[in-house]
Amino acid sequence: MEAAFDRANVMLTLKRGIEKCYWTLEDLDVLPPGSQLNLDEYKKYLVETDSQLQLPRYKNLLRHEDFLDTDIIL
Repeated sequence: MEAAFDRANVMLTLKRGIEKCYWTLEDLDVLPPGSQLNLDEYKKYLVETDSQLQLPRYKNLLRHEDFLDTDIIL
């Protein structure tokens, strides 16, 4: 059974969205507004609880060098 959101499928979905003009590569460089809101609320929770948890950094998966150097046939 395949994982629902494996990295390769997510990257293909993002690439197809660019090809269909749903978004641009530059749009993917910015954290989506809904995710930013959730992250801000979570940071408030971390401050209130004095937690030392390290949050993951947002990154554009299509900016990965290996992906940009290869052609994917859709």
